[in-house]
Order: sequence, then C-alpha cells, then structure tokens
Amino acid sequence: FACQDMEHGREMWLTDGTPEGTRLHFDPMPGPVNSPPHPLLADKDRSYLFGKTPDGKGLFTADRNGVLSPVLLPLPEDSSPSHYPFFSARSFLLGNRAYFFNGEGDLWKSDGTPAGTNEEEGGRLPTTKTPVRVTVVSGRALIDVVDSITQAAELWVWSPGSGPEKLISFPHADYPSFDETETSEGLLFGLRSGSLFVSDGT
Repeated sequence: FACQDMEHGREMWLTDGTPEGTRLHFDPMPGPVNSPPHPLLADKDRSYLFGKTPDGKGLFTADRNGVLSPVLLPLPEDSSPSHYPFFSARSFLLGNRAYFFNGEGDLWKSDGTPAGTNEEEGGRLPTTKTPVRVTVVSGRALIDVVDSITQAAELWVWSPGSGPEKLISFPHADYPSFDETETSEGLLFGLRSGSLFVSDGT
C-alpha cells in the first residue's frame, strides 16, 4: 500500500497485518522525495504499480512475497506526458495479460516480464479520444471515453486481435454517471438524465 511520512515521502509499504510486520518496502527516491507509487491492478500471481525512480517513470510488478521488479523502465517519452500516465481505472486484466491505457489513448500490455511488456499493436484509440475507465465484460474491454474536441462521452469496445470500435456516444450534457455494474446481460450504467443503458460489448 502507498503511505507518506516526513522521512521518506510517499512510498510503497508492506504489511502482514501486524505492527511488527509493517515496513517500508519501496523507496527508489532517497529522502522525503515522493516516488510516488500508484497501485494499478493485481492477478493471482502479482500486482502491478506505477512509480518514479531516478531513472524515470516506470511500470513495476510485485510478487506475492512483495518482491518488486521493473518491467518497463523508463517509460517511453511519448507514453508518459502526464504525472500519472497509468491509472487503476484505465487498467484491466484480459486472458493472461494485464493491459493499461495511458492518457493519450495508447494501450500497453504485460505478462509480468520486461520482454513481455510492450505497446499493443492496433489498440490505440483515435487521437481526440481520452480513456476514462475500462470494464471487462464477456471477454471484451468496454472503455468510457471523452472526446477532447466535442466533450461528448462515448462507449468504445476493444478485444485482442481487433481495433477499438465506438459503440455509442452521448451529448456533453448527458454524461454517463459512471456508476457501472456488471450484470448477466452486460454492463449496466445510467446517464445524468436518468436514462439506463446496458451493453454486452456489441
């Protein structure tokens, strides 16, 4: 978990649920400078997190014993224009891979190793589309998107082997509420106007 104190700044700590088993675990920036670690997602074998080191911003994994390893360090310049290029809301698991959209709409994938971490070919969203959140439904990634020009909210779908496809768009004044629920029929979500939608990714 991420925690901040005066001596170390915001860093990653490890705990087994006891006071004596709680300790600083990841401090690549000496002194009170923040890394700062940002947990993204976890599968049965490892968790993924974004952090900053003297060598640049990077993507890391932590195994079940808390051992941290860099899988993408430093991030390519064009993939890290913001302070946090990867967020947990834009990260998802599909099959045996972890996927991460950055704020520019580039899609990265990782199998937990440096050799298996790279940009997903054909996964990039159009230039004006900013991903907000991703939910996996029936083996497809449903992507909440905002168009940077029209400010319209849109729902897109992506799955391995195919490019992103727009399913539906909503007026700027009628954004999805983002209170989404996965049901047996698909992703259930409401609009600010009170309308209710469901999507199975088609």
